[in-house]
Amino acid sequence: MLLLPQKNKGARTGSNLRGKSTLTPRQLAQSNNWARLQRLARAFRQERTQLISKAELRAAAGLAREIEMEWQQASLGVDGDIDRRQELKKLAKKKLERKLGHSIPGFRAYQALKKAYLKERGKIAGAPPPSATTGDLTLGLLEREESPSVDFQEFVAPFPRYEILTGDIQGALAQDDSFIRPDTGQWVQNFAFAHNESSWLVSSRAVFVDHFASCGVDFTMPRDGRLQVAAEMENFSNRLNCSISDNFGFSHSYLEASVNLFVAIVRRDVPTDYYQVRLIRSVLNSEGDDLDRSISDLATFVPYGMGALTLHPLPAGEKVTVLAGAHVRINSDTDDMDAHVRATYWWRLRKLQLGVRQ
Repeated sequence: MLLLPQKNKGARTGSNLRGKSTLTPRQLAQSNNWARLQRLARAFRQERTQLISKAELRAAAGLAREIEMEWQQASLGVDGDIDRRQELKKLAKKKLERKLGHSIPGFRAYQALKKAYLKERGKIAGAPPPSATTGDLTLGLLEREESPSVDFQEFVAPFPRYEILTGDIQGALAQDDSFIRPDTGQWVQNFAFAHNESSWLVSSRAVFVDHFASCGVDFTMPRDGRLQVAAEMENFSNRLNCSISDNFGFSHSYLEASVNLFVAIVRRDVPTDYYQVRLIRSVLNSEGDDLDRSISDLATFVPYGMGALTLHPLPAGEKVTVLAGAHVRINSDTDDMDAHVRATYWWRLRKLQLGVRQ
């Protein structure tokens, strides 16, 4: 087992970028297709309120508490057998659904509505972010490109610029022990996400967390042209644990976690150029079943090479900051369930190559 490095006097958090961060909260929301997801969620809430009245909700909540108590009592007799305990929970959930189907006329229609909603939400959430440009990802060492039209400069640690940026608008980041070592080009993203919901359709909502860590350099354009960036990153350790568990209700959960590598070009008074490639996308989609998944299969024996080229030319003499890093995104739409994610990633930026093309 590979132990994570410990924080020391060289460890940093936050950002030392001049003027602004890599991405603003508004850009983060846009990169999650957030407007489309919000419109879909509003339509879903409006339709379900027409199927189930508040009085029916109150009665259903009482019935759920009664059946949950029966399950807890039955679980005391299994001598701590977690598999048997889960079997009993599934049986209790089926009993609850049968009773709700008999007592609430609109319950079956609600289940069909929920299934359609989760399917459409998955399509939107899985679509490429509208504000991101995909770069080229290859495995292996970067080859220094020999071209008379491009003068490359190569940068290695220590890197003078660094940033750890968290987009957590709804407060779902339960713990964050992340840090960066710009002196060695290493960073550790080690955080926990928690979306616990059991309000019987009263306050269920979609939440997301974006977690960025990167380091890089300041660069002055030697001449007019498009900036070409190549980054080589190495992974030492990676693990993503995702789980959702039921709280006995009108339960559903869509839990998505993705891991991306990115290059960002930060310019004064100009929106950040952000190029990303996706390494992992994990989706747990449940209509009430407990689910969990653990992923730890990124390559740790060969570096990742990533390249990006700005779409538009930059003028000679302009000063920019070029960053390369990793981005972990957690996206949860959960009702009457608990959704948890623990992400642990240890990366190193081996080198940056910067050049200018016509």
